[in-house]
Amino acid sequence: MRPQTTIEIDQVKTTSKATQPSVKISIVLLLNSIENVSKFNNTRSLFRTKVWTRVNKILDPQLMAERIESLKAGILGGLSLMIAFFLTTLLNNLVLAKYFEQLGSLAIASLDLQWLVRAGIVCFSGLLFGVTYRYIIRSDKNPQLKAGGVLAFGLVRGLTQVDVGLSYSRDMLPFAVLGVESILWFVLAAFFLETAMQFGWIKPFESN
Repeated sequence: MRPQTTIEIDQVKTTSKATQPSVKISIVLLLNSIENVSKFNNTRSLFRTKVWTRVNKILDPQLMAERIESLKAGILGGLSLMIAFFLTTLLNNLVLAKYFEQLGSLAIASLDLQWLVRAGIVCFSGLLFGVTYRYIIRSDKNPQLKAGGVLAFGLVRGLTQVDVGLSYSRDMLPFAVLGVESILWFVLAAFFLETAMQFGWIKPFESN
């Protein structure tokens, strides 16, 4: 009986030694999994923190108030340029194109798709001008900033029209008139924005 018992004990010891590497590998894999889970939780927590920080920044009451004032300025700028566009269109049709032969190309025969596209561009330009003008002038009483903002928009649009006119026609006078009208549009829009700020309808951007 003793030899048999000895063999069984030896077999048990041999089996125990053989399984030690497998146990070590399992422990290492378990520790790696725990570490990966910990890193994932840390990354997720950091991501949540960044997201909430960004959301809080977006929903900040002061920033929201500034965005609303800028939107109001943009809407007023768009409406102002639309009014100026309608007035100059009537002036071109009823006066300039009628009594000055060289300006006959300024007349608009009908309100077609081309005219609607032009009106949309004018409205969008006014919206951009209103938002930008509010940030340019801030609360400063600097006439150079105001004039610079108006001329920047007016000259860019006006000179572009002159440049296009030179490419398609030798008669530059109608396009020069359109360029002057563009500057007058933004002058009128600046006047409406200044008036709205003076009456408190739109708050100027506070300079730091």
